[in-house]
Amino acid sequence: MAGTLTPTPYQTVLDTDGVAVSGALIYTYVGGTTTAATTYADASLATPNANPIVADSAGRFVAYLPAGGNFKFLYKTAAGATIEEQDNILSVPGAAVNLDIEGTVGQAVTAGQVCYLSTGAEATPLTAGLWYLTDADFAPTSTTCQSIGVAVSAIAINTAGTIRLAGTATMATAVVIGSTYYVSATAGAITATPPALSRTVGVALTTSTLLLAATTAVVTPAGSNTQVQFNDSGVLGGDSGFTFIKATDAVAIAGATTVGGTLGVTGATTLSSTVATGALTVTGAATVSTTLGVTGATTLSSTVATGALTVTGAATVSTTLGVTGAITSATSVALTGTTNNLGTITSGVWNAGAVTSSGTITGVAGVFSGAFTATVPSLLFTIGDGSDVTPSGGSTATRSLYVTRNGRTDVFIRDSTNDVEAIISASATASTVVVGSSTNHALALRTNSTDWVSLSSAGLLTVSGFGTHTFSAGGTGVNALAVRNTTAGTGNYGIVTIGNNSEANTLQLAAFSSTYTTSGPYIAGAGVLDATAAAGLSVVASHASGAIRFYSGGSTLRWTMTSNKFLQGTDVIGNDFVKLQAGNSGNEWGVSGTTSKSQLIFYNANGSVGTINTSGSATAYNTSSDARLKHDLGIVTQTDVLRQTVVRDFEWLSDGSKARGVFAQEAHLVAPFAVSVGNDEMKDGHLAKPWVVDYSKFVPDLIVGWQQHDATITQLAARIAALETKDH
Repeated sequence: MAGTLTPTPYQTVLDTDGVAVSGALIYTYVGGTTTAATTYADASLATPNANPIVADSAGRFVAYLPAGGNFKFLYKTAAGATIEEQDNILSVPGAAVNLDIEGTVGQAVTAGQVCYLSTGAEATPLTAGLWYLTDADFAPTSTTCQSIGVAVSAIAINTAGTIRLAGTATMATAVVIGSTYYVSATAGAITATPPALSRTVGVALTTSTLLLAATTAVVTPAGSNTQVQFNDSGVLGGDSGFTFIKATDAVAIAGATTVGGTLGVTGATTLSSTVATGALTVTGAATVSTTLGVTGATTLSSTVATGALTVTGAATVSTTLGVTGAITSATSVALTGTTNNLGTITSGVWNAGAVTSSGTITGVAGVFSGAFTATVPSLLFTIGDGSDVTPSGGSTATRSLYVTRNGRTDVFIRDSTNDVEAIISASATASTVVVGSSTNHALALRTNSTDWVSLSSAGLLTVSGFGTHTFSAGGTGVNALAVRNTTAGTGNYGIVTIGNNSEANTLQLAAFSSTYTTSGPYIAGAGVLDATAAAGLSVVASHASGAIRFYSGGSTLRWTMTSNKFLQGTDVIGNDFVKLQAGNSGNEWGVSGTTSKSQLIFYNANGSVGTINTSGSATAYNTSSDARLKHDLGIVTQTDVLRQTVVRDFEWLSDGSKARGVFAQEAHLVAPFAVSVGNDEMKDGHLAKPWVVDYSKFVPDLIVGWQQHDATITQLAARIAALETKDH
């Protein structure tokens, strides 16, 4: 056994001349930082040293370091002058069972976290050669990284520290004794549940420590002619059961073989007759890139239904190929056999699973209940008894699905009860292509998994998309949207309705049958715009110079509404017209001709109560006064109304104009029949209902007063005449 050199029992601080420094100060830090680190006065690490440590008069001091630590020492004189600094001093492991190395981390690591040595293979490459926290979400940070370890103590980013590769390590979290722990999907953590990307960290010895497992990944053999064998002799070239030869990319399998995942073969491959006895079981995907040669009866069992058989080269089947899953081929699949475990081909009826081909799929005419997919659009899936001619508009090679039949061609999609749920039909002699259904189901146009347009079995079209629906086409003539009920009847009509959130049909535009039973505005053969809601109907021409026009009798303009004329008929002098307009021009009203006519007739529940009449050159304002409408209460002789009515000169507050008349409140005390009483209600800063006076109601009193004055004058004139005669 080799001997060892006696370690120095004391450390001595010397100055630059080699002289011991009495009372020297020794400061200790975590390596590469200014964070204070603890050292100890005894080997059991029970008594911490002061920081700084004070050397004796001979410059000596004792400092025990915890195993796996990284330290920086700073020597100063008793007066505080720096003598020397030493960094990255690694303590010697305390026991040979632990394998520690110094590693630099690319991110901050705490004690007990699991790290891996990066090779730069991450999706976003990290710095190769640095240590990072493990993560089971990604292979480069768990299963395929070469080395993993546990940080003995905290290590700052881009700083060297101790990484434990083997032995026992104290973990950052509590563990269960005897349980195996794996790299977790939480960065740097461990888990007792193996994740999908499983990398073992170790087994728990105590509630806080793990016995670390091997830290390096499996090495993959490489080389231009690498051979891997599994055999019964223990040497290369023995009786092998499975051989892979890199030089030829050939795989040889002897005996019964079970493939539980994906079997990928890129060289020439023959599955011999022993496989035909069912010795090959494929539960995943089997890929053959060149030739699959089957010389005997071969059955790939029902477990293939959960996987797939992919043939990217030529597939030759001399007897029966039984596959209950999907078949994919890069060349051609000819459905010409008499029996096949894909189903039975009898008189053109084939019941099968899915068939996908990058080549051409051909078969006899009939009903095909399997699924067919051509993965390359330039190649065809052809069914039919019609001649395989070039369709109008291009070559057959531009079609992925080509269905032919002499005369009319139909494609039917049936449900499990054999009902035809969907039809595509076309004929060289027919002018219409039919897309539809033979059942009472609705047809729908769908995008983004939502049915936006639906056509019911009764022929009703529903468009449910929110926004603006556009019907647009250009051309010479009329571009129309027609809604028509083609059947005449007493209750039949065509209607366009617009609804809101609370009332289904708020606005209706209807055209009634020529034999419709007339009711109110709903007249046979007429069109009606009807607003059914309580809010009524608004007709708007929103442009500043826009007008609303009303025509009748063909192209004759009857009424026009513009921005400054509220309602205007034909305004040619001598014709009937009405013009209601804003501004200072005033309103106009006219009738044709010059004879006496009523321009306006006023009605209430009792009938006509007044008129405005015009003659050739004058206007008369008439109030109903028919004796047949009155009950006589006697002849008026009193003239108190005239005597008591106060007439004033006044000035209008609105414009300062002067006038003469009565005040309604005063007149009401004398002649209430001539006054309409108002109130104090305001509207827009003005009196909503002021008191008003009808001066025409004073005319009867004026007549009575005149009659009395006339009688008096007549009497006085007679007396004067008599006196004048007497004097002569």
